[in-house]
Amino acid sequence: MVNKYSQKPDKVIDLHGYTRAEAAAMVQAILKDPGSTKILRCIVGRGIHSSGAPVLGEYIKNIAHQHGYNFRYAKRNEGGEGAIDIIF
Repeated sequence: MVNKYSQKPDKVIDLHGYTRAEAAAMVQAILKDPGSTKILRCIVGRGIHSSGAPVLGEYIKNIAHQHGYNFRYAKRNEGGEGAIDIIF
């Protein structure tokens, strides 16, 4: 269960403009060796500038799930659905 109280991320990566493969490589590298990271915030955007539906958010959530990590959307004032926190 994820704590409902706001927790600040230890590391933030901005994936705007990255392809799925580029974003996956960055996230997977951190997931393999998180070091002292307890919360990783992935800025994925909400797809406002995409020609179709948002792409990176679902993809990053699937990667976190495949590695067995919990995740959540950031609080609304911290990015909402455009930012995903992966909890180690």
